Amino acid sequence: VDLVDSLPKHPTLPPYQNRTARIARVVVHHTDTPPNFTVRQIADYHVNGERRDAQGNLVKAQWPGIGYHYVILPDGTINQTNRPETRSYHAGNANNDSIGVSLIGRFMRRNWNGTPIPVDQQLPAPPQLDALARLVAWLMKEHGITAVTKIVGHKEVSDTSCPGDQWLDGANWKQLLHGKIEAIREAPAHPSYLMLMFWQH
Repeated sequence: VDLVDSLPKHPTLPPYQNRTARIARVVVHHTDTPPNFTVRQIADYHVNGERRDAQGNLVKAQWPGIGYHYVILPDGTINQTNRPETRSYHAGNANNDSIGVSLIGRFMRRNWNGTPIPVDQQLPAPPQLDALARLVAWLMKEHGITAVTKIVGHKEVSDTSCPGDQWLDGANWKQLLHGKIEAIREAPAHPSYLMLMFWQH
């Protein structure tokens, strides 16, 4: 679903600039929200929201638009939220050469208030993970990314818990994702296979 032109943009900040480096990696995020959050709610926060630390220092300022290039819903629906050439804010120093793909949800064992998160919500829903694998396999083909090691979590390029505390540990869903991507890429099929797999969902 193409939402690029329908999501809110900041009324006074300059728009995002185009990247000056080729796309060389994909950075995976979670939105750190309940699973029923909408893409528009996330965009509204990125555009209008501010966050400060305990000392009052600004941690997150208002942004020109949503930070991610794609947002995937729990049911597997893939939403495009920025054009590939846009250097949006999603991964700090990695912004210029990466595509940001985020999954709606908070993939942690506990909420911010310390209460446990239901087990079935601590990891991406199966349709969500499958859609992510298909999208990433397609992006790799589109942008000439040859190594699955270039598919990383936000925490691997910035000081953050995103995309969750079981990305590298516990369930290690990074490894699961990489396996799904490789299976798609290695499947013998017509050259249009990846595009068909991407759009059929």
